[in-house]
Amino acid sequence: MPACARLRPCGSPPEPHSLLNSCGGFADIVCLIRIAFPHGRSGYLAQVIHCTVESADMKRFLLLAAVVFLAALPSEAQNLGVALRAGTTGVGVQVGYGFHPRFNIRAHYSTFSHSRTETSTGEPDLRIDADAGVGALASFLDFHPFRNAFRLTAGAGQNALDVSATATPLESVCMGDEDGNGGCSGKSFSPQKLGNLTARISYPSAIHPYVGMGFGSLGNGKSLITFLFDIGAYYTGSPEIELYNDGLFSPTTDPENVQVLNDGLESFAWYPVVSLGIGIRL
Repeated sequence: MPACARLRPCGSPPEPHSLLNSCGGFADIVCLIRIAFPHGRSGYLAQVIHCTVESADMKRFLLLAAVVFLAALPSEAQNLGVALRAGTTGVGVQVGYGFHPRFNIRAHYSTFSHSRTETSTGEPDLRIDADAGVGALASFLDFHPFRNAFRLTAGAGQNALDVSATATPLESVCMGDEDGNGGCSGKSFSPQKLGNLTARISYPSAIHPYVGMGFGSLGNGKSLITFLFDIGAYYTGSPEIELYNDGLFSPTTDPENVQVLNDGLESFAWYPVVSLGIGIRL
């Protein structure tokens, strides 16, 4: 008979050393989870800790440490929860509170960045250093019209999209013909004279409204663990391009040229959001 079957029903004191003798295998650890967690803070915790100390297996120690943490929580879910999120605004955390069976509020922070360097061959050869970052700092109001996992969401925050790239000339440019020895018979401009050309794309406004829908609730629910899904969009307005040059490329950065580039971004006024997450109710 498995060790779990030898345990007395919930609410009854366990037989002496019945749990202490069931520390031998993974199946018995599952039994401990089934017993310790529904009772919240119960007397079983001392025996679970004893099993942890007696065990030499580090994996078992980590698992039992998680059992202790879960069992120490209240047996009924509370109105506060935290979650890990990952999506189109990066990786981050959320905190949620349910102040009504149909309503939750959430605070959100996420970020992600990536840098890359490449060499472009041409006249002249260029080293291109690019940096891209996404992120969000926002607050949301969730409405659960059917008092289940489905929700409608509205909110506001800052979408921290920021993309920049700098082109650095790696060789001189000859304005004219080359002579027989491969030299420049015209005028030669060094990389320092050409200067660096930098482009940056960002949003001019600081606060962006959000609308969306999703599934899952951090603040309301019966289970300890909840899974979250969001789909929606920030209204960011059109992003803007800025160009900078400290050399002979400066005519490229004229306002007329920059405006032509910005006109091509007018259709990108909404930033899509897709996000997954897992949360725990405290």
